[in-house]
Amino acid sequence: MEIGAHQLNKECELMKLPFPKRLGLFFIESSDDCVYLVYKYYDGTRKIMKLDRYELPEAGWERVSLE
Repeated sequence: MEIGAHQLNKECELMKLPFPKRLGLFFIESSDDCVYLVYKYYDGTRKIMKLDRYELPEAGWERVSLE
């Protein structure tokens, strides 16, 4: 899955968030309804964009439980 810098920048501007700088701080969060791209900012995590319109890979996911 690829998201271009232009699209990511546009989504961050809409959410009034600074542009993410570290690739390792991204993760994907899903609920029963939606899948989101989330980033760990210094002051907490923020949902940056909805990923439902992107084709997500079938394999290679690592499932973790968040408490």
